[in-house]
Amino acid sequence: MEETFKELRDKPCKETVQAAAEKMVQSVRTLNCQTCSATVTEGMRDLSDLFVKKVKEVVSQVTRILAVIPCKS
Repeated sequence: MEETFKELRDKPCKETVQAAAEKMVQSVRTLNCQTCSATVTEGMRDLSDLFVKKVKEVVSQVTRILAVIPCKS
């Protein structure tokens, strides 16, 4: 998760969250546990959807704040 937060600092978007979720799913699948593989796929999809929503909310807030701050050139 720490790696995901670092990546989000550089690229705060849906694709970053989805890539991290897919990486986790692949990591669990390498364990060859059918139960875990099925569970993590669904769980990460749900977590990813929620996380994407939150990232979009925060990015939107920052964008609005930056839009009202005058640029000092």
